[in-house]
Amino acid sequence: KDEFEGMVKQDSVVAEMRRLGFSMKTEELLKLWDILDVEMSGELGIDDFVAGLTYVQEKLSTRHVISLGYAMQRVSRRMEKDLDGCVEKIEQVRQTQEVMLEALDRQAALNEEQKLSVKLWQAWMKNNDPSTLQRLTNASASR
Repeated sequence: KDEFEGMVKQDSVVAEMRRLGFSMKTEELLKLWDILDVEMSGELGIDDFVAGLTYVQEKLSTRHVISLGYAMQRVSRRMEKDLDGCVEKIEQVRQTQEVMLEALDRQAALNEEQKLSVKLWQAWMKNNDPSTLQRLTNASASR
């Protein structure tokens, strides 16, 4: 962009552009650059720039304006459909996460019940059959 800015400020370039039929002022050309640089990278290929200049120099007819309006409506409808699809996918993900969280909560509750059962069993074994409990404890410790 800096290179372009320097060029359009040169009298010889301005004169040549006027000779070719481009009557835009330097400020307008700089604004045009910003409009054509859709990626906002500060870079613009010569083909894109020439095509943009060509479009700008054309007189806008009613047909052009109507065509542009319809094109914008098509883009808008396509974006609405895409957005609706995204919303549906997000809802599906949310529902899946809910199911997963419920399953995890159930699993956590089962784990707590199992821990309690093991503690109760150990207490019962300690009171009723301490030798078997000792043997089981030693066997599990040796693994």
